[in-house]
Amino acid sequence: MYRGANVAFSTYPSGPIPTVIVVPQWILLLALAIVAWLALAVGGGLLLGRLIAAVGRHLPHPRRRLV
Repeated sequence: MYRGANVAFSTYPSGPIPTVIVVPQWILLLALAIVAWLALAVGGGLLLGRLIAAVGRHLPHPRRRLV
């Protein structure tokens, strides 16, 4: 038999979701720092690779001396 008082979560909760409260703030900050570091590392690597490729294309090729 259904009784409204026994339902743990209603369709329209009046407060915040309990799982967000349970996670400590330092874990959220650590996760954010890891995601930011990965984004910076990947973006920096792509930028550095493009820079090296651009420099390599514009360097003059050394000429061999004909003996």
